[in-house]
Amino acid sequence: MDLDFDGTLTRKLRDYVRLTAEALGVVGDSWFVSPERPCDAYLALDGRLGGHDVALLWSETRGWSLAAETGDGDRVVARLDGDPVPEVGVVAAWVRRQLRAERPLAV
Repeated sequence: MDLDFDGTLTRKLRDYVRLTAEALGVVGDSWFVSPERPCDAYLALDGRLGGHDVALLWSETRGWSLAAETGDGDRVVARLDGDPVPEVGVVAAWVRRQLRAERPLAV
């Protein structure tokens, strides 16, 4: 997916994150987009990893990361390499693989 970084960025990024949430079956207001440059996004996920709630984080410069929500903040446990704006289906499949791995976390 191509996000042109101009005046329509926020709308396109919101659509992209909303579609990603829908592909993952996440409902409600569980995500937000920060239009401040560099842009980022947060998407709370249904499920747990190592006993912790999990979230999907997106950064304009790094793309998608999976994070465990700890008492000290979000701890990144995996990054989706490659294009920082991959197709929604690629992101959803990657997240599902990560959550099935059920790796223990040392926090």
